[in-house]
Amino acid sequence: MQKLMTDRLTNKDSVVVGNSLGKIANHHRTLLASLTDGDEEGAAQAEADLRVCLGLWANDLKRLEMVGAGARQEFEQSENAVLVNAEKENELRKEIEELKRELVAGRESLVYKLEYEASCRLVNDWPSLLSTNKEINTIKKKFDRLKEGGNKQDERIELKEKQFQLLLQVIEDLKQNLDE
Repeated sequence: MQKLMTDRLTNKDSVVVGNSLGKIANHHRTLLASLTDGDEEGAAQAEADLRVCLGLWANDLKRLEMVGAGARQEFEQSENAVLVNAEKENELRKEIEELKRELVAGRESLVYKLEYEASCRLVNDWPSLLSTNKEINTIKKKFDRLKEGGNKQDERIELKEKQFQLLLQVIEDLKQNLDE
């Protein structure tokens, strides 16, 4: 930066600096030449021109200092803005991560809620345990009665078979008695 400013001041490569050291050197040479030649009027004019040129150059330097100070201030402000933006970016990243976690938790909660509601519908479609137990007991009683009735029928059939066997035996005995 220093070299750039030096080049601009000596070569008049700047919009800000209107007077270069080259002009000052020319006015100084003119003053020296007038003094060497003994031309007092020319020397006075050359001195006045040199003073004006030096004053303009001093103003240009002050202007450059102000521009430099403004540039430094702008640079510092931009650095501060970058730091602030970086902090905000970090805060936003953290907030985004938190929101992502909340979204995942919300989705899981929604899945659990839907599963719970499906389970509730399934449970509500089936009869209650109390009514199911009553039906089972009623069916057991009917089954026991039918079983009892079946046992009585089996005993009756067995009795009828015995009676039938006895009847056949009696008929056989009678036949034999008749035959004798």
